[in-house]
Amino acid sequence: MKTIILSKHAQEKLSERFSKEIKVNMDLIRQVILEPDFTERDKNYAEVVHSVKKVGNRYLRVIFKEEGNVIKVVTFFYDRKIKRKLRRKQNDDKI
Repeated sequence: MKTIILSKHAQEKLSERFSKEIKVNMDLIRQVILEPDFTERDKNYAEVVHSVKKVGNRYLRVIFKEEGNVIKVVTFFYDRKIKRKLRRKQNDDKI
């Protein structure tokens, strides 16, 4: 099993999010990485992966890269635009 570490930025966000009761913790980040609803490659950096999972009525996006046996989380956030993107994709699939 790979070790998951956080960048300094992600560590700061985690303590900030945890204290503001948005309920993001390491277990949730691990779950999004290991059991995502879907993943996307980053548009600018091929080695960077975006894992997305629905959490309640929101979508948590975790952005990370693998470095050997380590998964380094760059950042994470609740993606406000994902619902719109998913609806657009569903409409495109119907055509």
